Amino acid sequence: MCNLCKTVDYLSINFLVGMKNCIFMLAIFLQVSSGAKDLKIFYGREAKEGEFPFVVHLNSPTKVCAGSLLSFTNFITAAHCFYIKGFRGVEHKISNPKNVKVTGGGVSLEGSSRSTTLQVRRVSCYHVHPLFRYYIPDTESNDVAVGRVNPAFDPSPRLQPVKIFSKDALDLRVEFADIIYKNVTCYGMGWGETRYDCDPKSETIKLKTDTQYMKVVEVKPLNTYQCLKKYKRLADRGETCTEAVNLQEGPCNGDAGSPLVCNGYAWGLFTSTLICGERDNGHMYVLFWNYLEYFNDTYKPEGLCKSGTEHLQSISYKILLIFFITLY
Repeated sequence: MCNLCKTVDYLSINFLVGMKNCIFMLAIFLQVSSGAKDLKIFYGREAKEGEFPFVVHLNSPTKVCAGSLLSFTNFITAAHCFYIKGFRGVEHKISNPKNVKVTGGGVSLEGSSRSTTLQVRRVSCYHVHPLFRYYIPDTESNDVAVGRVNPAFDPSPRLQPVKIFSKDALDLRVEFADIIYKNVTCYGMGWGETRYDCDPKSETIKLKTDTQYMKVVEVKPLNTYQCLKKYKRLADRGETCTEAVNLQEGPCNGDAGSPLVCNGYAWGLFTSTLICGERDNGHMYVLFWNYLEYFNDTYKPEGLCKSGTEHLQSISYKILLIFFITLY
């Protein structure tokens, strides 16, 4: 019994030491990353019901993302949201689209009294932009995808397709340049990580989500010169970056695919950030003007995105073909 007590005391002391070291590391990290005394970290505010009725939550076996409804059946998101970690951590495309769950119609994922209008659907098929390359480092280009749900979402005041300013790419570019010039405050949102937390056992700092409510942050789009100072990898193919209005706020892991909303319209989707909660780091977005043709082609029934039945049939045919080849 006495030896057990010593063991418990020893573990308790180690835990406290680990916690102390972890808190010290977190304090240093916060001070270095922001230079601010306030410990508030990329929290933002809770979204109001119906404020962004076109934003949906995506949940796959290994990722959490967001997206925007193009219609009540189709949505757009980041291409890397359809990749999962496989053997030895290697990322590969999701083979069964139905493993991805899409939730819309409310800001809360808990189905509480605050969000009684939630609708949950499964992805029947998806298509990743043909020029997207997951394994090419230092690139955000073409990180877009279109997905389809079955059955369709039911229309409601809290679930509506996204508004895009124009179907003309030039109009979108000119108007977005004006938004940058006028220093317009825009919005980013999602259900991603909201703060840093300490793990006393490993003495490491980890990202953590402490709410199931959609969070909203204020951001301002920057011009190409300003973005290049933050992201040297920025390519001039419809990419941009934003800077948070408030210190230690901004989109983070789990917010990928969420829209950039300015003046009531969506202009692009979030792909990544270097350090969560660091305003000066910037947040990467791909802009819709460069992908209008892709959205339109994929959106058509005869487009690139096959139905779930066709997807399964094509797999079955391939398996049968391999089987008969091995016989001969």
